Formats: sequence, C-alpha cells, structure tokens
Amino acid sequence: MLVREGEARSERKQALTPDVQEMAGQIEKIEVTLRDPDIIRESESDPCVHLYFHKFEKTPVTRKALLVAVKASTHPFIITAFFTNEQEGSRIVFER
Repeated sequence: MLVREGEARSERKQALTPDVQEMAGQIEKIEVTLRDPDIIRESESDPCVHLYFHKFEKTPVTRKALLVAVKASTHPFIITAFFTNEQEGSRIVFER
C-alpha cells in the first residue's frame, strides 16, 4: 500500500468531520478505500496527491465510488474524501 500513516488517524478524523451530510459516519468506508482501492490515480494538479477510489454498492447517495485524496509525503495525510461517479485523475499509479 502506498500510504500507511495517511489512514484516518484520530487527529485527522476531526478534520474529516463533514459539512456534507452524505459523509457523516463514513470513516470505515474511508479506511476500506485506503486499504483496498480499486484504482489509485495521481492528481492532475499535484503529482504528490494520490486519489484513492473504491466502489461501494450502498452509500448514503446510491451506488458510487468513494474518492480519498491523500498527500503523499514523508508523513502522508488525507486532504478530503467524497462520493463521486467519476474516477478521474492523471496517471494511474495502481489498478486492481
């Protein structure tokens, strides 16, 4: 796996507290996405940001993929997470 410390550590969980209702209570899905991504892409705007995608049959909004954006550095961290229909990004870093 490309990120270990980027997983939803306790100090980041508070930062992930959503203003968007659909992301409430989704920490487990975020962790699944980081542990078992379907695809990881490099961000188009920042090659140090990796976009982790995992499709879920059941989400608060319907069948969608969860995108978790992780800044890949010495100490990786989660930037944001949200449900999406698209799996866009630049170069594919990993694909299952």
